[in-house]
Amino acid sequence: MNKLFALSLIALCSISQAGYLTNPAPVTSVAGRKGAVTVSPSDLGTVTANTVLGNGTGSTAGLTSLPIPSCTDTGGNHLNWTSGTGFSCGTSGSGGTVTEGTYSPVCTAGSNVSSCIIQSNVNYIRVGNTVFINGNVNITTTTASVLSGVTITIPVASTFTLSSDAYGAVSCYVSTVGLQKSSAATTDALSAPSLIRFNIEAEGANAVNNCTYMIMYKVK
Repeated sequence: MNKLFALSLIALCSISQAGYLTNPAPVTSVAGRKGAVTVSPSDLGTVTANTVLGNGTGSTAGLTSLPIPSCTDTGGNHLNWTSGTGFSCGTSGSGGTVTEGTYSPVCTAGSNVSSCIIQSNVNYIRVGNTVFINGNVNITTTTASVLSGVTITIPVASTFTLSSDAYGAVSCYVSTVGLQKSSAATTDALSAPSLIRFNIEAEGANAVNNCTYMIMYKVK
């Protein structure tokens, strides 16, 4: 009887060992193991549309589905990440949004100027709250060697408070005397806070000054 029991026990142990060797139990944990563990995308479960797995709490935490908002690339929109919150849509500030176009400025004759004619539509580019203008204008001065001024309107409304709110260069050529001179542009902040002024020195009586200007100003 004892021999029969012993033989049965040996047979059971052999079967158990053979089963262990040929059908090892699956590994359910990689704790303490060294080296890379490869996980394919198909091994992961499904996630909610337009989300990513991550941790947006700002501290150590488990993975969660973080929603990604739809931020169409128009009007300065962009995707932001805020620690502790996650993704959000934002719009560009003063350094971001860029617009461009042409406009038809009004040129007003000032002292010692009989005529002020804009030659064509004026180009402008706005970057945030800074506007760049470049154009051409014919200025007819009445008396030689006299400081002469004109003002022009701007494409994007602004209320200037300082003369330095706009600045630029004006280059004029007078064909009758074959001379080209340059001057500076500023705002007319005190008397006309939404206009840009530039002055030139008249080089001849009833002389036509063909002027090119490039001006930058702030939107305030």
